[in-house]
Amino acid sequence: MDAHVLFLGKNGIQEEALKNLVLSGVGVTLANNLYVNEDDVKYSFLLRESDLGNSHAESLACRLREMVADKRRVNFITDSLVKDEYLSGVHSYKIDESIIEKFEIISFAAEDYAIPKMTHVNNICRLKGVALIASMGNGTQGFLFQDLIRHTVLEKISKEAGSVGIEYRSFHDILSEQSYPDIQDASLENLSFMIQLSEICNRVGGREADVISLYKMRGKCLAITNGILGGYLGINSDSKIDIIYAALEIRKFITKQHETIPRINKTTYSGVSLEGCNTPEDVVRRVAQLEVYGKEYVDDEVRKSSPTFQTLLNDILAEKLTTYRSKRGREKTKFIQELKGALTSEKVDVGNDTTDEDIIRLASEQESRERILAQLPPTKPCNEMSQRIDSYRDEADSIFAVYRNIKDDKILQSFISQVKDELDMLSVDHKDCEKPEELINRLAYGRVFPQEKEYKAKAPNVTAENVLHRWNNATIDDMFPFSAILGDAHGIFGVNGGILDNVSGMSDMLEEDGLLAGSLSVLKDIAKMFGVNIDSSEKKRIVFENQDTPIDGQLAAAPDTNPPPEEAEFNDDELQPLFAKVKQTNDKVLLEMFMKSAKVSSEC
Repeated sequence: MDAHVLFLGKNGIQEEALKNLVLSGVGVTLANNLYVNEDDVKYSFLLRESDLGNSHAESLACRLREMVADKRRVNFITDSLVKDEYLSGVHSYKIDESIIEKFEIISFAAEDYAIPKMTHVNNICRLKGVALIASMGNGTQGFLFQDLIRHTVLEKISKEAGSVGIEYRSFHDILSEQSYPDIQDASLENLSFMIQLSEICNRVGGREADVISLYKMRGKCLAITNGILGGYLGINSDSKIDIIYAALEIRKFITKQHETIPRINKTTYSGVSLEGCNTPEDVVRRVAQLEVYGKEYVDDEVRKSSPTFQTLLNDILAEKLTTYRSKRGREKTKFIQELKGALTSEKVDVGNDTTDEDIIRLASEQESRERILAQLPPTKPCNEMSQRIDSYRDEADSIFAVYRNIKDDKILQSFISQVKDELDMLSVDHKDCEKPEELINRLAYGRVFPQEKEYKAKAPNVTAENVLHRWNNATIDDMFPFSAILGDAHGIFGVNGGILDNVSGMSDMLEEDGLLAGSLSVLKDIAKMFGVNIDSSEKKRIVFENQDTPIDGQLAAAPDTNPPPEEAEFNDDELQPLFAKVKQTNDKVLLEMFMKSAKVSSEC
């Protein structure tokens, strides 16, 4: 292959391109008057510490020659080639045009050449028919300019189209007549750099300080419209790790660590914490660990490095060491064997040559890990006091996910204590909750629905379709802003439309799921959702409009057999207002939930 490319200056993009072209059989020439520094060695695959202080062009050329059989294809010039020139006090630039004629392409590292210099060379290249490329790596940003003058490509979409000619713009044209993408907001076209940066950060949730610090890595600032800013701020901002990882992939590309920008695997990196990553290098290390060891390992390492874990580990380790040292002979052996057995059951590898102290430390780490994992999860910001049923379900699922994975009774008791403590902090009554599931259900409710003051119903304006006797018929709007809080209840409780998959699964949800375990607890929580308070008093039965109305307000006695679906044993004074509100939602699932919980509570 007779093609030959001249590379002026140095940067990561240049080095990657050099390597690829050399391996493809293309001739290359490096030209710069720079020397190898520590950053060059740090970010280069080819340069070594022994090259420090030596000519960059010569050192890199020597390494590239080791990769090919024909050494003559790799050459170097220890000169920048583009000189400053002053004629009659006018500053201009000069380059030996005979050198340009020897190459098909000239590639600039824009870090080392001012734009006027590159523009001057670009004008000469156009006259000589030589293509020009300029690239710049700027931390996690970068840009690439190419002027291939006129380039012909084959149109693959349509066989009838044949070849297509592309006319490229020169450096001078682009700088004198700026153009913006069609999707570019016109309001950004004439803004200064900092205003543009602030505007974009506000739109996508980025942090100006972080972006500026990345720009300062190379001491240069690019125009927002020319840089790969989206790599850091992220078009898809639903996961921070996706944003940072996208930036890293761009950074690795422009610092020759990748030949192309690989596709981001959201499944692999989603949800990985960036805790402890204070520099870009820390993030790179975290991503490398993910690639090599996997998400589970990285999560565990992050967990173990946290101050909370270390404090807990030190306490548990001190306790176990004290216990171990207080024992003698066979008691010590038995103590260690018990720890080994517990570790083995958790699939922790314990070698035969492991010392007692190492086993104690491994056991302490495992117990610390279990306790950390058994910590009561904090309220999700999107759920806190949102007053939505779906948020209530989501919050309960979050707590139950931790609760169901706790195997140790001691840790379980600690978890339940955390639940009770938070209930007390929220001033939520839980004295009637007898089971852990009831406490969790109550806490989920307390996190989502604020505690309200005693409320007295106003006089009714509208009568419910099914009139409930012995109750002043207040409407939902009078009693409680149900629509404002829950929206369309059918979208939440409807069949296959919300948190309940189907009506027939209600019994499973009430009895087995745990979310709504404890009928009295469920009944009270449903009541609170509608702004109704219920107490424990004599049991009575709701009477509907189509039934015989008791005389003088006395209710008919409940039959001994199970009542039909429209009837149930209730506390008349307290549950009739609540039943009316549930009935007015016209939601069968919510009604069945109420009927079942009320019935079971009345039988207790």
